Amino acid sequence: MLQIIKYQLKGSKDWLLLRLGVLAVVNLAAWGFAAKGMLSGNPLPPAGLGFWIPVAVTVTVVTAVVSFFICGSGHVNDLLYRNTNYLMLTIPRRGWEILGGRFIAGLIEFLAIAVPVFIIMSVGASLGAIYTQQATSGFVGTLGFIWRQIFLVNTRPTIILALLGLCVFTSAGFALTFAAVASRSFVKNRKLATVATIAIFIFVSNRAAVFGEW
Repeated sequence: MLQIIKYQLKGSKDWLLLRLGVLAVVNLAAWGFAAKGMLSGNPLPPAGLGFWIPVAVTVTVVTAVVSFFICGSGHVNDLLYRNTNYLMLTIPRRGWEILGGRFIAGLIEFLAIAVPVFIIMSVGASLGAIYTQQATSGFVGTLGFIWRQIFLVNTRPTIILALLGLCVFTSAGFALTFAAVASRSFVKNRKLATVATIAIFIFVSNRAAVFGEW
């Protein structure tokens, strides 16, 4: 399984670096305009801030959500639609080892995205609080206050929230993997199979939510 994890992480490294690079560029641009507005002393926001803030927020949220589902499924589409996917059958490993290894690799990859996203959101919240004059302790003090509230004051709720997030990541990933494999087994056209995957995933997720409420 360790070899599968290493292979999966190596194969997704370029895609991971691309996402991190895009996150860095758009958020640094937004932070730069926000810092320029705060240092200038002008009550009016600087030109460009109204563009980069929504772009940065959208890119950050979309990247986190897309990575959540893709990584949770262990990049199952790569297995199902690559021309070399049949080679996976020649690997001397059980099916659960292959899928389990890809899931663990996906979890590691998602954490590599989730941690920067958390830092980005913390920095953005600190800058926003200072820019709107809701904080008076400076950037470092505001950022430290946010992190203390999360990790020290509310340690137990944070741990519970992280465990719940792991449960959702696992269940959503398995549901998406099942939906993709089921649709690919009966639909050969990739576009139609993708539509079927989404439909099956929504149905399975809905049934799981109903069962959870019960």
